[in-house]
Amino acid sequence: MDSQAPHDLFAGRLPAALFNWAPFGRAKRRLLRLDPARELEFSGSGARRKAPFFRSRQQRPARANLRAFTATERAMTSTGIISSPRVFLFLAAAILAAPAHAQTPAAGTDLAPAAYEAKALEILMRSVDFRTVAGDKAAQGAYAAWLAGELVKGGFSKSDVTVDLSGPAPTLVAVYQGAAEAPPLVLSGHMDVVEADPADWTRDPFKAVNENGFVYGRGAVDNKFDVAMMTATLIRLKAEKFTPQRDIVLALSGDEETSMVTTAALARLFRGAHLVLNGDGGGGTLREDGSPLAYSLQTAEKT
Repeated sequence: MDSQAPHDLFAGRLPAALFNWAPFGRAKRRLLRLDPARELEFSGSGARRKAPFFRSRQQRPARANLRAFTATERAMTSTGIISSPRVFLFLAAAILAAPAHAQTPAAGTDLAPAAYEAKALEILMRSVDFRTVAGDKAAQGAYAAWLAGELVKGGFSKSDVTVDLSGPAPTLVAVYQGAAEAPPLVLSGHMDVVEADPADWTRDPFKAVNENGFVYGRGAVDNKFDVAMMTATLIRLKAEKFTPQRDIVLALSGDEETSMVTTAALARLFRGAHLVLNGDGGGGTLREDGSPLAYSLQTAEKT
């Protein structure tokens, strides 16, 4: 959440070990199925109403309704949000999605881990260049649209990727269709960053720089590193023709650093999820010389 001083001491690193730790689509752990008839409450047109989220695909609404959130709704309202370290988050789709429906990759598909490491780095570098600070809804919307385009190019159907500009900040929701109608696995993150004064930086905070394996720029850690890793992971799973046992949902808010209105909206929308992994929870910090400074692990949070 960028509590550090506004300089580029802390930078995102992309170790290849994250990509080599386990082949995607071959995880052995199965998810427990929950009652698909569970309901959740979400807000629309200023009124709270109840509706089943886990419908048949023919019945699912085309867009998530994230409008009309009052000041009293700005706190996180979901229960059982699980936050994980970044390494676990990156591998969440592979570890937590059952492999029973994995399919053989298409002939000629390049599944070399290095290709996806490069893709994640590309997404991170481009992400930092978007100045998604509080109040700049145009830049935030452009970033959300660009991410949506990357997901569509990576194999997502346009109908499964929604960018909502109706709230105080954009949201992005992408649904990776699973084999069964069951509560989804949700990967959570945010697209906005804290403002940065160029006078406090030795580099342009909104122009990503890759030096010796480190990426410098505002948001290189919080939270565009995690957004890049999650996006690249889902693109890789699509390339491998992997079908998870349940839907995997990428849910990105646009005002986590300020009012958290869209964060609360997404929390309400996915309150019935099987599991929520928070990309902004836990993780490590390195010194400028590359030596480790601290590593935090967040296991659960309810506010």
